[in-house]
Amino acid sequence: MKTIYWFCYTLFKKAAVAFFGYRVVGKDKLVTDGPVLIASNHESYLDPPLVGVAYDDAVYYLARKTLFRGLGAYSMHLIRSNLVITNIIRLNKACLL
Repeated sequence: MKTIYWFCYTLFKKAAVAFFGYRVVGKDKLVTDGPVLIASNHESYLDPPLVGVAYDDAVYYLARKTLFRGLGAYSMHLIRSNLVITNIIRLNKACLL
């Protein structure tokens, strides 16, 4: 993990446990071998990082262009649907490296 990712990951995980009583139920069922696409519905800006801290390895996020600037997320334009496929392929290749 990159230093900034590790720092944010650790900080958010500790805060989630301390303030929200965060725990992962069924962690043994998480796919940890090879690339995985995690598609989750969320109601707040806290939900994507909460999904990310469930995994011990780095998680690469795919989000609209205005979110996660500078945090290593892959951005996409919501207007162009063909970019979604391109970004998923790029994300998959990044996970394989």
